[in-house]
Amino acid sequence: VGSKTPPAPMPTTGKVGKWVPKTCSTGFDDCSSSKCCLGVDQQCYKKNDNFGMCMQDCTAGLHVEDNNGTWSCKPLGPRSHGLALK
Repeated sequence: VGSKTPPAPMPTTGKVGKWVPKTCSTGFDDCSSSKCCLGVDQQCYKKNDNFGMCMQDCTAGLHVEDNNGTWSCKPLGPRSHGLALK
């Protein structure tokens, strides 16, 4: 078997598109519609048909921090590399 596919290169310009801050989700906001996150190394994960949240990782099943809500943890959209700001 061949080697793993290398990850996508990280952006080095320090700039994001003008649409990103207006469109992508942050914190505990629902990202199921935007399918993008502003946080560093964040991925939008699906909880159910009505909600998704940006997190670094997600394990399908019950989530104690969400009152034992069941998460599908299907990735929605691309993983965000984020933008470090001073």
